[in-house]
Amino acid sequence: MLLRKCLIFRNLALVFFCIIFGIAGARAQGRYETELSKAEQAYSEGLFDQVIDLVKSCLGKGDLTTAEQAWAYKLLGQVYVSKNKPQPAKIYVQKLLEVVPDYEPDRDQDLQMWIALVNAAKQERERQIQRQQPPKPPDDKPVAQPASTRKSSGKKWLWIGSGGAVVAGTAVFLILKGEGAGERLPDPPALPSRP
Repeated sequence: MLLRKCLIFRNLALVFFCIIFGIAGARAQGRYETELSKAEQAYSEGLFDQVIDLVKSCLGKGDLTTAEQAWAYKLLGQVYVSKNKPQPAKIYVQKLLEVVPDYEPDRDQDLQMWIALVNAAKQERERQIQRQQPPKPPDDKPVAQPASTRKSSGKKWLWIGSGGAVVAGTAVFLILKGEGAGERLPDPPALPSRP
């Protein structure tokens, strides 16, 4: 009985910690939204040097989400386009496309030079990809592609979520199992005797 209560307490504590760490992880994902919003406001006011300082400060910390990285690179690229410095702008467009390969500029709001730079970078990226692909074998048999080595942050949350679900399920099972569960089952009936 005491062992069961200890197990229930332990499992409930594990569920609690999984929930707490999950909330802390979700909160950390939006850590730089305020700074990037300030940088975007400074961009709209034409304070380009302030934008560069704010965004590079965020990027220097290194723990931005993919969306925040894309936002930061876009802001830096647009600042350099606005400052008429195409070389640094091109670098940040390339970094943006590394983070979000299917990025599409807003044709209604973005500068035409920005749109042209993004399209040119996409075409260059496409040419590089085509050059890196091995030629198809002559007998048209499919070539096995190597597994992707890119790490997925979604797997971490899948493990955390499934671990929490297992712990919660175990706790519910132990709680709902009942007090009489420790009783011994009756003996099976005796085998019939042979005549």
